[in-house]
Amino acid sequence: MAANSPQGRAAFELAAVVLVLVTYSYPSLRARAELGSTVLPPIFAPDLSLYLNLSNLTAINENRIISPYYRVPVPSNGTGYLKFGLGARLFGYLNRLLGDHTWFAFLIWNVFWWALLCVVALWVFERFLPLTSPAIVIVGLGLLMLANFGVLKTLFLAWVHLPSLEGFQLLGLPFMRAFIPIIPSVFVLAYLGLQMEALRRKSIFLWIGMGTLQLLALAIFPYATLMMAGMTAVSLVWQTRLGGPGEVWQIPSCMVSHVRF
Repeated sequence: MAANSPQGRAAFELAAVVLVLVTYSYPSLRARAELGSTVLPPIFAPDLSLYLNLSNLTAINENRIISPYYRVPVPSNGTGYLKFGLGARLFGYLNRLLGDHTWFAFLIWNVFWWALLCVVALWVFERFLPLTSPAIVIVGLGLLMLANFGVLKTLFLAWVHLPSLEGFQLLGLPFMRAFIPIIPSVFVLAYLGLQMEALRRKSIFLWIGMGTLQLLALAIFPYATLMMAGMTAVSLVWQTRLGGPGEVWQIPSCMVSHVRF
């Protein structure tokens, strides 16, 4: 099967996605094998307990809840985590749907978002990269999913101290955390792809998709909405300077929606 044929490209990309999912799932599966059956998932990020508590809040009424830490009534929108807690609430629904098997629900949740980010990234790369050979697309996916550019100094020091592998124990995968930044990254990348597609062709469905992503980002991680506004601002400047008169109106209308949010 040739790599450049549609079937060959699909097979290579599917293999790359499976490899990424196996890499991300391995720590949880290895912990399961070593520690045996547990109700709670292994803690691979310092904020995991926070989101698990937010996913299982006890409501007194529509305006007040019981604090999971101090067990006292607090306003249901008293903090940013409570006001923008859609992600944790969605996980809570999934956990209850699976009979409160939190370890299994957590694995399903993570695999879903990891796979979704891979699919969105492949779509953006295939659609908008000037060179879309399978090798370039898969390398791009690998850099996105496996290269943690937030710890470049730590990574550099780990390579410097080879053959000692101790430094590599401090490194982590970029999207190992279950809620942030994986969910906002999916929304921002998908929004970028839809915005570029909207500049290519006119379709009301693209605008509906962009508006939906803005709403979801606002409900889960509002800073992602600001990033979308920043991308729209860059597009506005670019289209104003280089775009035709009939195309420039599209980006300001998108900017208006950001201001409204």
